[in-house]
This record gives sequence, C-alpha cells and structure tokens, in this order.
Amino acid sequence: MPRVLTVDDSKALRGIVRKQLAPLNLELDEAEHGEEGLAKLREGAYDLILLDVTMPVMDGPTMLRRMREGGNRTPVIMLTAESGSAVIGEAMKLGLQDYMLKPMKPEELRAKVCKVLKIDPPAVVTVAADNADDRLNVLCIDDMENVSAKLKSLVPEADVHLDWCMTAQQAIDLCRKKKYHAILVDNTLPDTEPGVVVRQLKVLQDTAHFALIALKTDTVGQEAARAGCASYLAKPFKAEGVAELLEKIGKKVSLVKVDGDLLTLAPCLAESGLDRYFMRIRAAVKEALSTAAQGCYDAVYVDVNALPSDADRAVRLIVELRKNAGELGMETRLIGSANMHKLMMGFTDTADVRFFQSLGEARAA
Repeated sequence: MPRVLTVDDSKALRGIVRKQLAPLNLELDEAEHGEEGLAKLREGAYDLILLDVTMPVMDGPTMLRRMREGGNRTPVIMLTAESGSAVIGEAMKLGLQDYMLKPMKPEELRAKVCKVLKIDPPAVVTVAADNADDRLNVLCIDDMENVSAKLKSLVPEADVHLDWCMTAQQAIDLCRKKKYHAILVDNTLPDTEPGVVVRQLKVLQDTAHFALIALKTDTVGQEAARAGCASYLAKPFKAEGVAELLEKIGKKVSLVKVDGDLLTLAPCLAESGLDRYFMRIRAAVKEALSTAAQGCYDAVYVDVNALPSDADRAVRLIVELRKNAGELGMETRLIGSANMHKLMMGFTDTADVRFFQSLGEARAA
C-alpha cells in the first residue's frame, strides 16, 4: 500500500487531504511542519509527500532542500496559494514533481497523486439520488483531467449530466451500472486502442452515441469511423463543436415526453441548434398529440418550462400545437413560467391561450 505524508501546519487542511484521498486506499501520515516532516522521513520511507509552502519552525522549501541535500528523492507535490510564486520555480530545480493551488479540488488532488504513484484513480461519477432526471447522460473517457473540466464548462448542466473516467476498465465498470446517451472516447488512451474500448462498451451500451475525441485533422472522420464511432469531437473543444455533438445526441432522445394527457417538452441543448430543434419538436408535438388523443382526453396539458424563449419560434410552435390539438377535439392548457406567459400574451395569436404555473393549478381550472 503506497504511503503518503502530508506536511502542513493546518490541522483542518490535513483533515481535508485525508478525506479527499480516502477513496485511493493509501496509508496516510501527517506532520505539522518541515522539521517534523524530516523526522518522519528518518523513521520510515514514503512514496509521496504533500508539502505546504508556509509553515512555522521550518517551511516547505527548506524541508525540500534538506531532503535533496541528504539524498532523499521522495516525490513531492507542493501546496501553495500562489501559482506564479518564485518559490515554485526554485522548488522545481530541486526536483519538485508538481504543485497545487489551495483550496484543492478533490478530483484534481486525486488525479495528481495517482499520476505520481502510478496507480489508477477512481472513476469520477456523480449520480442523482434517484437517478430519475431527464438530462442526457454523457460519459467522457480521457486520461487528462482538464479535458473533462473544459467539456463540462461547455455543456448546459441543467440538460446534460457528465461523468468522467480515465481508463477503459473504469468506463466498463460505469457502463455496467448506468445507461448513457453518449460515450466520448479519447483517441490516445494509454495502452488501449480506442476501437477496442468502443467494441467493449458497445456490448454494454448498444444504444449510445459513440464519438471519438481527437485533434482536428483531414482524416479525423475516417479515424472515428475505424474506431467504430458515429462522430468525433475535435480538440481543443469549441462551443460550436460541442453544440453540434449535443444536437446529434439529442436526436436519440424524444423531444416530447407523453404521460397520459400531459406533454412535457424537452429543452434545446445548444442555442446554435434552435432551427433544428424547433423543426424537430413541431413534428414530435404532432405525434405526441395523436398519442394523447387516443386516450379520449378533453384537454391536453403541455409543460413548456424548458421551451427556449425565442419569441417568434415559440409562438409559432404554440399556435400550431393549439391548432393540431383542436382538430383532435382537445383544449390546450400550457404550464410554464411567468416570463413565458408574458411572452405569449404579447402576441395576438397566443394572447388568449390558457396558461398556468403548475399542473395542479391547470387541472383545477
């Protein structure tokens, strides 16, 4: 079991490190300052040291220098509040492996520790308590943490749930537990060909959209196809590229959820795809109304909370929806926000639409 020593004068921070590294099954030890840290090193060997910069009695840089002067080459990750500090530059000359800015993010700390110790980090996955939301589930497989962080910054969190892992085995474990709408596979995973990973995961996720993550080249499309992927996402990520991928993924998901006399409209996953979204949702609404009409309902309730507030397109959709519902003998009652109601009131064709802020209120009317 790898041994890790945290040297920091803050008991609270040492506790945070212990908690954040708990999933890695390491033997963890602590010291309050550099002098105590050196004493620990004399007592036994460690595989990694997490070293604070500023401490009483003996600071981090001094401890590191004393270690190297004494021939101790234990890997060190320095903890600091200043990324551009000259202290870090001097520490690098003494063989510093890496550094981290305080406060540390749990995923980043685990990733850096695992990299130095050459062990597989645990998969990063956040699953809702009941796992019953309507978001798209997307899995990103890439051994560089910044890739998932960048991707997460470009997807709408309200509509997309993003999981991340670094190895093929972690991906397999996740895919055994959860269904994904899309799986993104990096083309440079260590010791694993992307095509092999895709073939393994397709056995578990036969309906998922597979996309290759790769640098943009003239042959990237062919490379994606050879790996068994339906599309690719070019690095470095751009908002328009992510939006285009989300649009492709969204085609696998119904834009209108039908539950008896209740229709719930799905959100548009990317603003750049509004035209395609409204074109598709008009067809989906018409089909959903036909399904609802088979239940002989007098009224149909339409939840438009997720509908983009694009005035012209939204109004045209509602006008068409009411017309189709009327032809099927059903009254239309909309459920949505006050802002959406205000938008509808501003147009003659939708000013008289019955609008409510909750399903209960709509049913009671």
